[in-house]
Formats: sequence, C-alpha cells, structure tokens
Amino acid sequence: MPRPNKIIELNEARQRYLHQERSDLARVGERAMPRLYTLRVSLIGGPLPEEFTGMEVSRTIQIRGDQTLEDLHEAIFDAFEREEEHLYEFNFGTGPYDPEGPLYGVPDEEGGFVDEYPVEDATKTTVESLQLAVGRTFGYEFDFGDEWMHQIEVMAVEPAPAVGEFPRLVERVGESPPQYSSLEEDKPTNELFPAMLDLGFIDGAIDAFMDHVQARWREEQESKPLQPQTKLQAALNKLPAHWVEAICRQVGLPAFRLGKERVKALVAYLPKDESLAAVWQSLPDASRDLLRWILGQGGFVTIQKLSAKFGKDEDRTWWWNDGETPTTPLGLLRVRGLVFVGRAGIGGRNMRIAAVPVELREGLRRLAENV
Repeated sequence: MPRPNKIIELNEARQRYLHQERSDLARVGERAMPRLYTLRVSLIGGPLPEEFTGMEVSRTIQIRGDQTLEDLHEAIFDAFEREEEHLYEFNFGTGPYDPEGPLYGVPDEEGGFVDEYPVEDATKTTVESLQLAVGRTFGYEFDFGDEWMHQIEVMAVEPAPAVGEFPRLVERVGESPPQYSSLEEDKPTNELFPAMLDLGFIDGAIDAFMDHVQARWREEQESKPLQPQTKLQAALNKLPAHWVEAICRQVGLPAFRLGKERVKALVAYLPKDESLAAVWQSLPDASRDLLRWILGQGGFVTIQKLSAKFGKDEDRTWWWNDGETPTTPLGLLRVRGLVFVGRAGIGGRNMRIAAVPVELREGLRRLAENV
C-alpha cells in the first residue's frame, strides 16, 4: 500500500499533468483559430496618367490567416478594378524593390518561376504562415511589363469572426487608375504641333504624333529593370508581345497564338547548340563582332560603353512584327533574342545595359571563338 506522502505526490503530479495538457490544448486551439489581418495596399509606382501625380491611391483589405497570398492578389486585383490578369509577386525584403528578400510568385505549367531569384509558391502560402505583425510592410508587384508597384502595411491583427466573407475591401482612397492608358491621353495638341496643325498638314501631324508615341513606348521599354545576369525567360517576359512574336519569326519558330506559348518555345529552342549555330549564321559580320565583344566583357555592358566602342545605335523601330524589323547591328541581335536592353544598378548608378541571357553565353562563346 502506497505511503500517504506518496499518494499526495502522485495526485499533485497528476494535477500538474492535467493542467499542462489543458494549456497545451488551449494553445493548439488558439493556433488553429485563424486570425484576421487588416492590410493597407498603397499604389507607389506604375504607368500612372498625369492627373494621378501626387495623389494617394490605396485600398484597405481584410483577409483571414488561413487564406493564401493568391487570395490576397485577387482581392487587390478587384479592389483596383483591373481588367486583365498578369503575373504578380510579393516581396518580403527590406523594401518593395528588394530582390534579396523572400519572394512569392506564381509557378508556370512546369512548376518553374519567371523570376531570376528563388521564389516560393504564392498559391500555397497562407497569410498566417508569414507571421505578420502590426506595422510590418512588404511589397507587391503586378504585371512585370507595366510594373504596377504597391506597398502593403499590416494595420491590425485580431481574431477572425466566425462568419463573413473574406477577403473583403473595407476602405478606398482615391480613384483607380486605368490599367492601360488610352491613346486619347497622348493625342497631338496645338502645343505639340502648332505649325503642322495651323497649316492644315493633318497627315504630317498624325505621322509626327505616332513617331512621338512610338519613341515614348520604346523609351519606356528600354527603361524596364534588367538584371546583368538575366535569364532568357525573365528577359522575354519583359518584352512587348509583338516583339516576342517577331523573335519567333526571326529564328524560324511558329507564331504561337498565346504569348506564354511563344516564350516557352523560345526558352526551349534558343539555348540548343544547333539553334544558336543557325542564328549565328544568319547574322552579318557587324552583329557578330558586337556580340563577340559583349561576351568578352562578361556577357553584359552599359549602353554608354557600347556606344563609345561601336557608335550610337540608331534603331528606333517599334512594330517588329509588322514590317519594322531592325537593321542595325544591335537591333539584329535583339530581334533574334540574343541581346536584351534595360536598366540596372551599375556602380551606384541606374544605367541602361545590353545583356546576353546567361543560358546563351557559353554556346555563343564557342561559336565566336571558332570563327
């Protein structure tokens, strides 16, 4: 028979065990209960019309912790009244543009990502798993072409109600800018073309206007971010759809109906040795010399340095798929998907660069060395 003191000790141990078990169950229950996150999504960049300059445009959204980043993307898409879906990415670095921070995006059909950095799957990542606290900010980019940039701030974290539809919009500040600007915003005015309009040269004014618009489109295209060590898929996804179509034609691929099919075909075709050899044979000597020099510089150069060596590139074509095929040495490399132009941080400055995708460099070097 156990001693009285032993019985007391056993009872106390049993009570401690039951108390600990109840505490553990309570904590598990708390963790299982989803929380409600209130997020303010502020638009901080993109192709905004002039009337939006300096205007605050934000949306406050509530979302449950057991919902995903894809659910949050869809809520933002609806809140800003956008019409056409594009790729997106959440950035949890030190700022909305930080490529070194944790990134969450959408995988393609093969499970890969467009981005050049390691990316997690936004469709499987719950808000709760991110351990967000009040005051935390992170970035959200929509449409890698137009680059609509947002900053998201966690305004509140609280227990989620038992009923109610989420995500939901709870506050709007400012009008939603149009997803695509209209040519009406760029139509010629008396200030732009006074002599032509006053003299009745309507055809000339229209031609000049279109030249002006295409020049601006071209400038915007060449101002998009481009990593010096860019991969082919990432570079292609930043191009206008008709440029990708033209590249397919130039290298002998079918003009697939969907843009993602064209990109996928080029990514599979171009890095092959036989493909590069065929494209190399189609180049004039001037383009080969320029490409050989870029490869010798490490695969990318600043446009400033390239111009000093070979002269300024005069190519201003825009409708590559409609009879405006580039003819300059650099233009011929671009229309074959061998070189891409954009902006990168070089030596603390934001400079335009010309870069060969990393998957193509070794094969092209071998071809350049064998000639």
